[in-house]
Amino acid sequence: PDEGIGVNINIPPNPNDPAEVQNFKDYGNYQIAASRLDNLKSILDFSKNQGTNVWVVEMPVHPTFYVYVGGEAVHQQFQQTISSFVTTNGGSFLPAEACLSTIPLNGRSNRWDLNYIGAPYFSSCLGDQLAIFVNQQHINPITTSAPR
Repeated sequence: PDEGIGVNINIPPNPNDPAEVQNFKDYGNYQIAASRLDNLKSILDFSKNQGTNVWVVEMPVHPTFYVYVGGEAVHQQFQQTISSFVTTNGGSFLPAEACLSTIPLNGRSNRWDLNYIGAPYFSSCLGDQLAIFVNQQHINPITTSAPR
C-alpha cells in the first residue's frame, strides 16, 4: 500500500478540473478486455484442475472512483460480468462493498489505492468475509476435494 493520505477522496471528481482530466481519460469508457477474461479463465481452469478454490476479490476503490468510469451503473455491470464469469468457471467472487465502510477516509492514498492505514482494515474485513463465505458454502477453504 501507498504511504500517502489522499485529499478530497470523498468528493466526486470533476471532469473539468485540470488535475482530474487525465484520470477521466485513463478510466473513461471502461471495458473488460477479452484477453484478460481469457487469462482469468486459464487461472480458474488450472486451479480447478489442481483441486484449489479460487476467490476473486474486487478491488476496494472508493465509491467516488466510479465517476471516472461512468458511474455506478458501469460498476454494477462490471460486478455482474465478473461474478458470472468467475462462478461459471468454478471460482467465487467477493465484491468489495462489505468492507468499504470499515476503511477510514485517511486509509486511502487516492480513490483507488489503500495506504498503510487502510490496508489492515481491508485485510481484516476480507478475512471475516472469507470465513462467512466458507461457512455458508460448507466448503474446505484449502481444497475442494477435502471434506470440511
